[in-house]
Amino acid sequence: LFTFSGYQYYYAHDARAYSLFLLLTVYSVYQLLMIMDEAAIGKQIGFVITNVLLIYTHYFGFIVWFVLFLYLLINRFNKLKLFSVLYTVSLVFYIPQLLIFFLRTIDSTVHGTWIEEGIGAESLYNKIVLFSNAPVIAVLCLIILFSGLIKLIVVNKSTESKRVLSNLQLLLIWFFLPFFIMFFVSFKVPVFLDRYLIFITPAFYILIAYTSYALFSNELYKNVALSLIAIGFLVTVTINPSKKRDSKLTVDYVREIKDDSTLVIICAHDFINNFTYYYDQKIFSDIVPGDEYNRLTAQLNKENVYPVRRIDEISSETIVKFKKVIFLDAAADFSNPGNGIYDFLKKNYSEKSKMPFKNIFNVYQFQKN
Repeated sequence: LFTFSGYQYYYAHDARAYSLFLLLTVYSVYQLLMIMDEAAIGKQIGFVITNVLLIYTHYFGFIVWFVLFLYLLINRFNKLKLFSVLYTVSLVFYIPQLLIFFLRTIDSTVHGTWIEEGIGAESLYNKIVLFSNAPVIAVLCLIILFSGLIKLIVVNKSTESKRVLSNLQLLLIWFFLPFFIMFFVSFKVPVFLDRYLIFITPAFYILIAYTSYALFSNELYKNVALSLIAIGFLVTVTINPSKKRDSKLTVDYVREIKDDSTLVIICAHDFINNFTYYYDQKIFSDIVPGDEYNRLTAQLNKENVYPVRRIDEISSETIVKFKKVIFLDAAADFSNPGNGIYDFLKKNYSEKSKMPFKNIFNVYQFQKN
């Protein structure tokens, strides 16, 4: 299930921390289970190293710490003292980063994160669909998951071994606790983001396999259920997902609808290099190292194209000369909050059209009344 998860392939293509965060989470859980069987000093040192790397890789590593500590508190209280020492030692190695961690936490709590607000109950289901490749597979996984849990916890509780129920507890805490905590926290501080949840996905896949096998007594039914899910993952996976944005299509569209009497406003300003590359290779190749932005901006201004951070970077005398304005919104509000461009154009012009492009682009056409 993990191997044919399109979600995993998508983030495996990123040169970012998330796949490493996932790996260290799995290894931390594995080491914890090994130490509970045999608390050799070498394993304890390995556990400390893994957990130090985990919290340096991503701040949400502390959520993994919390999940495992809660599992110990509930299920393995006799091991709590040992792991308290190991986590304390791990935290000592994090002292150089602690101030930054607290400042970032306070800033996110007070000012929010870059993630747009707007979350509802459908977000829970959408994440399960994401983990499962497709809606029909997600529904099948949920049916098997909750049916199997009911049978394991309610029907078979007295007959299941203590170890089986202990392992089940770990999986349930590992998956459901962060899943719902991050969902509810997001009403205050948005953190319920696809990639931030990557560390709980192994528990999801193991739970699906675990509950589908526990659901049926007949060996044939077990194999059929598992095969259906596995085949579903296999036929719906995208092994080489596109990570690109439609920069070329966006710029081609702007060039197509632009004429000599059109003003083009681009925001965010950082999109200037991408835009120029597809807009005019001659201007792009004329870049002077060390003066890229100023030279490109001057050349584009001659074409009535203005990359800006805010609307007041263009004089009102310049704007009023044009009857038609194109606004290329390249995540303008994210990169330049309060830029005022759309509001100004909406107030002084009539909006004629809006054309969205993958992944962050919107091209607006405005006409003078």
